[in-house]
Amino acid sequence: MGELLDLRGLGTAFLIVAVLPETLFIGARALTSDAGFSLMALCMATALGVVGYAAYREQVVTVRRVNALRDPARRDAMIAHLRRTVLRATQRGDYQTLEEAVREAVEALLLAGCWDEVRWFIERSPRGRPAFYRWLMGVSALAALREGDDEGAKNALDSVHVEGPWLESIDALRLALRGDGDDAMARLGDDPPRTSPAVAHQRWLARVHALAAVGRRHEAAMMLAARTDALTAVLVPEGPASSLALGLMHDQGGPFRAPH
Repeated sequence: MGELLDLRGLGTAFLIVAVLPETLFIGARALTSDAGFSLMALCMATALGVVGYAAYREQVVTVRRVNALRDPARRDAMIAHLRRTVLRATQRGDYQTLEEAVREAVEALLLAGCWDEVRWFIERSPRGRPAFYRWLMGVSALAALREGDDEGAKNALDSVHVEGPWLESIDALRLALRGDGDDAMARLGDDPPRTSPAVAHQRWLARVHALAAVGRRHEAAMMLAARTDALTAVLVPEGPASSLALGLMHDQGGPFRAPH
């Protein structure tokens, strides 16, 4: 996920570099043109500013937070800071700011692998926009699964209509972890033509456990061998494919895995 942040930042930087010369040209013409053209130039400059700020938030603020959360000496202070930000937004009654604060905090915690802290933020989140709430309930279900709480995960998913590759992949993982491999495979269905890295990871994780649950352990082992960077993810929570992942880790002396 850290690499994904870098790639998104590079893409944003490329966009800015690509359109900046044209924007400067438009701005120069705006000095001698009519008000309508000047307004258009101002709108384009504003849009570039928004894109630049978003890149800053993604590349600088988020990365700094993740680095602090990964550092034992700074973790508690950063968690306290994230909590204060959410509490201030709650006191103001600004639900848009509160949603943003919760989202940014949860994303940083997930990237840093601080799953134990996620539930505090979920419990203080507004219902918010449907898309945001569905994402948050998916995260809540994943947090419950890591705690071995199948009922909690099911309740989180039941609070929203389970459809779309994100929630379906998490529900498939839930089914696979409880040993319902056939139901998990049915829930996964065919791979979507395009999907996000987070969904792709959850689908891979669910499929590995589902294959092991239905006795297709050789196929599961082949999928694990192709992604040794993610073997640790198969162990938490423990499921049908965990022993396979553990065996591969022992054979290879333990893989490196960046928190996902």
